[in-house]
Amino acid sequence: ENALSGGLILLGIFLHSPLLATMAFLSSMAGTLTGYYFGGDRAAVKSGLYGFNSLLSGIAVMLFLYVSWRWMVVPFVGCASGLLMILFSKVFNKWHIPVLTIPFVLMTWIGLLLTYQIDGLHVNPSFVTASPTQWLIPYNGTPNFFVSLIKGVGEVFIIDSFWAGSLILLALFVAGWRYGVYAIAGAFISWLTAISLGVDVASLDLGLYNYNAVLTIIAVGLLFDERR
Repeated sequence: ENALSGGLILLGIFLHSPLLATMAFLSSMAGTLTGYYFGGDRAAVKSGLYGFNSLLSGIAVMLFLYVSWRWMVVPFVGCASGLLMILFSKVFNKWHIPVLTIPFVLMTWIGLLLTYQIDGLHVNPSFVTASPTQWLIPYNGTPNFFVSLIKGVGEVFIIDSFWAGSLILLALFVAGWRYGVYAIAGAFISWLTAISLGVDVASLDLGLYNYNAVLTIIAVGLLFDERR
């Protein structure tokens, strides 16, 4: 909950793609307005809790959906994520459990499944693994921990960009030094785990084995600790 951190993250997205940053902002605004006008908790709205799932969902639409008019879908997905946030919050708040990214995950899964059922909707072919031959992943190469760490932070927002990842990591330190340290620790532990299991170097250097660890260690180490 830090406006400067949010600005740095948005700047990182902008450096990767101005269009993507615009759509991210638009979807976040749609989710925030949905929370404000459809029964969301006003304090949570002010904290930005109805915008971040919508922002992630909007980015997912822009990256995964392979149609020229996908930008028109972004505000609707933002609103839908906001509504899911309201619904889950009313249930989870009874046990003082944060909703985290459940609305984004559900929206993305449902959206990807719908693309296979609705004519006119197509998944970006670069994200599709339709043949077993594409599962034969190369294991050779020398991994780069530094690149993997930075890109792993960027992949939290589904972005393959070293500079975007750098600004997002800086945003974590601005929010609080523990957020940045925990993110690095989570990335390092997950990197060692992935290396020990013999994963493919290409995916490792993209940060695909790090971003979940970054989110998890921040949630478990900080967010749940503050809610005790």
